[in-house]
This record gives sequence, C-alpha cells and structure tokens, in this order.
Amino acid sequence: MDRMAWITQTIASSSRPCQLSGLCFDHLSGHEFRVTATFEDLDGRTNVIFHQLFKITEEFEQAKAYCVEGNEQNFDRLGKLLAEMTSS
Repeated sequence: MDRMAWITQTIASSSRPCQLSGLCFDHLSGHEFRVTATFEDLDGRTNVIFHQLFKITEEFEQAKAYCVEGNEQNFDRLGKLLAEMTSS
C-alpha cells in the first residue's frame, strides 16, 4: 500500500471524532494509536505539538523504545519535504 493510500485508509477508518484542532488520525495497523498534531506560529517558524495515544498500554510499553527515534526520522523527512516545497 502506498503512503497516500495508507493515510487515506487511516483517516477514513477512524470511527472516533478528533477533539483537537489540527491534524488528527488513527493508526490502525499493528499497534493502534491516535496521533494528534497542532501547529503554532512562532514568528515565522512553526512549533509542532505531537501526541500519540495508544489504545492498549502494553502496546505502548513495547513501542516506546523505538517511537522517539522513529518520530524524529519522520519529522526529519517532513522537514526535508517542506524545504523542497518552499524552494520550488
């Protein structure tokens, strides 16, 4: 499944409404968790507040060892993509 199909499936499969403004989606394959991200303007820069709420505590305990590094890699890729978009 390509990335956009996964994102579309993940968002479309969400049965619980998101309570926060910003980006919100449910990760449904493997460990199930909800991601919420809000964005704040900081004098032309963006502050991202990112949360993951796991459905099952034990799954969080298993995943937390690699979540921080994995999320850092995701934000690095996002930063690269945004830089490419703004330089075009």
